[in-house]
Order: sequence, then C-alpha cells, then structure tokens
Amino acid sequence: MWPGTIYCISGAHASGKTTIFHGVLGTLRSRRISVVGTTETAREAHYLIAGSRSAPLHLEIAALQLIADIRALRSSSLVLADRSLIDNLAYLRIREQPAGASLIHDIVELVTREYCKVYRHTFITQGSYESDPSDLIRNAEVTSARQVHEEVLAIVHEYGIPYSLLERGNEVDEICQHIAGDANRHER
Repeated sequence: MWPGTIYCISGAHASGKTTIFHGVLGTLRSRRISVVGTTETAREAHYLIAGSRSAPLHLEIAALQLIADIRALRSSSLVLADRSLIDNLAYLRIREQPAGASLIHDIVELVTREYCKVYRHTFITQGSYESDPSDLIRNAEVTSARQVHEEVLAIVHEYGIPYSLLERGNEVDEICQHIAGDANRHER
C-alpha cells in the first residue's frame, strides 16, 4: 500500500502543464493544504540532454519519475506530479523504435501499467502552445502534440486510470476543487 496520494498533470509537451502545476501548488499551499510537487523529470535525463529520443531514454525517464514520486511521498501524503509515466509511455508509443528496442518498450509498458494504479486522478491538458526558440524540447515536440494527446487518452482508458480533461483557462481552479473535495471526503 502506498503511503499517500498522487495526482498528476498529463498532456503533450508545451500544453501548459508546468504553468498549471505551479498555479495549483501555490493555490493549495495558500489554502494550507500540505502538498509536495514533483517537477518534470525528463529534463534531467542524460539521454535527452545528449539529444537522444531512443527507447533507453524512456526507461530512464520512467525510473526518474518513480524515484521523484517515492521521495515526495516520504515527506507528504499528498503529491502533485508535473507529468507522469503516462506521458512518457505516450511518447514512446508514437515514436518509431529500432529493432531490439521492444524489450525496453515492454518494460516501460509494464512499469507504467502497474505504477499508474497509484494515481488518484490524472488531469489532462488540451492543446499546445507555439514553438519557443529557447526551448529545444518544446520545438521538437510541439508538432506531435495532437498525437500525444490522443495516446494519453488511449492509455488512461486502456489502464482504467481516473482522469479529467482540463478546460482551457480554468485549469488551476478545476484541479484545486477536485483535490480539496477529495481531502474533505477523506476527513469525514
């Protein structure tokens, strides 16, 4: 049994996840709700820093996400994740992988399927922002945003993960109301 609750924000790169994440953390903390946030771990991945989009990259990102979530759960019973294993798997599924990558793909699928059972709820962003010359990751991923969004939806349906599609412009309030409502139900 996991020692806490994990909510995550999922969606294509450049769809506003990090902006929403910081808004939710600030709002929950201002309401005196104790929450720890885990930031997007992909930016720490050595394979990505080296410019690789290979299957080992996705295995590394999965491991980094698991470590971040487990560390966060040590200090709080409520965790909000900026990205999730769902996003990582979506990107892996839409990318063509070379021969021999199927074992890594299978491992990432298995870890995602089993670990996502701990997610209390996944909030999925919609759309994507424009390219940004200073953000190499964003520029590479903006073009695949629609495909990633569809794959994220396929994964949450396939694995039975509770989710909400976020309405543009009201994301922070929507997530905060959901989390606060869960907290109130558990206090009774």
